[in-house]
Formats: sequence, structure tokens, C-alpha cells
Amino acid sequence: MLTKAEFDAARQRMLIAWGQGDLAEAQAAMDIVLSNGTAVMKAECLFYQGMIEERNNLADARESWSNGLQYAREGSFLRFQLETGLGGAAERQAQPAEALKWYRNALETCCHGDEFSGSTALSGYLRVSGGKVEPADETVLECVAEKSWRVAGLPGAPDPNDWTATAATLAEDLATRASEIRDSQD
Repeated sequence: MLTKAEFDAARQRMLIAWGQGDLAEAQAAMDIVLSNGTAVMKAECLFYQGMIEERNNLADARESWSNGLQYAREGSFLRFQLETGLGGAAERQAQPAEALKWYRNALETCCHGDEFSGSTALSGYLRVSGGKVEPADETVLECVAEKSWRVAGLPGAPDPNDWTATAATLAEDLATRASEIRDSQD
């Protein structure tokens, strides 16, 4: 079993190799984790593997993300990322029913899970559904919107009568935060 330090070193090796375009080196680092890591380590590794694969082969990315689900803890942000990745891949492959299924799963994970924003799954759901919300999905969308609003620290409350505007506000906040992080690193 890998120690946390060994996992951190393998992850760093994988991310550096990926950034340099050395996919063989990245895969070698991932193989160490996949053969000797804990369940959480394997789930994270399979998430990254899917991210690497999605540029060239969405089917392989979907397989990696799907395999990662068996290791990801229920209600975790990592599980949410895997489900959202599966939804996005299905969406790009023009499989709207499959995309909606995965976005719904991600929304449920966010609603009932740890404290994190589910704005990417909310936006994906609304994009694939053309802004139409199934009555059975109202409760989970409201839960995710409220939780995401709270996590973002936005003033007021989300508008349950306009999910598209709510998702847009959350996405704008997320983009602003990402930009601020990038700017602070320069």
C-alpha cells in the first residue's frame, strides 16, 4: 500500500509528465498508484487518467471515469467530478439521455454529499435539457443551487423560478474565482 508521501510523489510525477506531454511517463506513474494505492488514491488517479484520455478518446476517458466510481467515496467531491466528467463526455458524444443521467447522479452526490458547489453539474443538466427541468428533478436542483450559493458565499438566494440565471450566476462566480487564482500566481 502506498503511503501518502509516495502517492503525492507519484501524483506530482504524473502531473508534471502530463504537462510536458510525456504520456508514457504519466501512465507509468499512474500504474504505480493503480497497483498499490488505496481506493481513494485509485479513484483520483482514474479521474486524472480520464482527463488525459479525453483529448484523444472520449470512450477511454469514460471507461476510466466509470472505473473510478468503484473507488470513490459516496458524497465526495471526487465522485462528483467523475460523474460530471461522464456527463460531459456523453454530452460531447451527442448522447443526451446518458449525459442527463450522469448529471443527475452528480447533482444527487452534491446534494447529499460533502460541502462543495455543484454548479458544473447544474449547468450541464440545464444545457442538455434545454433549460427544461423535469418535475422529479426540482428538489435536487433546488438543493444543489442553495448549497452552491452558500459555498460560494453569494448574497441573497438562488432564484428557483429561473434555474438558468441561477446557474449562470454560479458559473460566473466560479470563473471569477478561477481568474483570481490564476492572477495571484503570476
